[in-house]
Amino acid sequence: IAPFTTGLGNEHPLENGFAFLNPYGLPYLAGSGVKGVIRRAAQELAEGKWGETKGWSNEPRYRLEIDSGKEKRTIALSMLDVLFGREPASGDSDHVRGALTFWDVIPQIAGNSLMVEIMTPHQSHYYQQNRDRRSGDSTTPHESGQPTPISFLTVPPGSTFVFHVVCDQAHLARLAPDLAQRDDDGRPRWQTLIEEAFKHAFVWLGFGAKTAVGYGAMKPLTPKASATEDGAAEPVSSQVEASSSATETIWTEAKLTFNPGSGE
Repeated sequence: IAPFTTGLGNEHPLENGFAFLNPYGLPYLAGSGVKGVIRRAAQELAEGKWGETKGWSNEPRYRLEIDSGKEKRTIALSMLDVLFGREPASGDSDHVRGALTFWDVIPQIAGNSLMVEIMTPHQSHYYQQNRDRRSGDSTTPHESGQPTPISFLTVPPGSTFVFHVVCDQAHLARLAPDLAQRDDDGRPRWQTLIEEAFKHAFVWLGFGAKTAVGYGAMKPLTPKASATEDGAAEPVSSQVEASSSATETIWTEAKLTFNPGSGE
């Protein structure tokens, strides 16, 4: 429901970089960025900030025993620690690897071309002034500054993103056996939790840069394939599972859509 951009902070002469996958030159969203967004979505759900928790919890209900050779100690883990990894405070060496791995996402770009958008800062006289010289520059922001249009690249609405999440089942079974168990529908519990986090992220968080102003918002594809304006069939959504003895993978697709006539 909005354009997507990422990598604006990358080094660039005009300070408007973009993330291209080296050496292929393809726009991409790093797996670490996907993991960060989904972890944040899971945290918000677990804290109950949006009503229902959708099964997520911050309660340290799992225990991991560590034998350092001299003594044994126990680490308390929550769902988030088990799935995403434990990130202790400074000075704490008890890091724990998460059971999930998030792949980089290469979007299927609508129209096979990127889109150029414009941002126009109005306060450059305030943010970029040289305070070491007295040239008459204002030291306070005001609305009479000279606008500076800056163009930047975006992935256009209508593009398709496929998110791949891989679970190390053996590692998950050691840390949290209940999350590895299957529900009545035959799907592991961790998959249900992650899908709820993705749904929350699609609507409320967004992916990539400039999400605070609406960029990167998405919605899941419908289960059935539909024809596009040029007659081509869109990818069939939605969840495809592949499993082996060691890992289990979930694919989740999301589509950016935009209707200029209705403003949606």
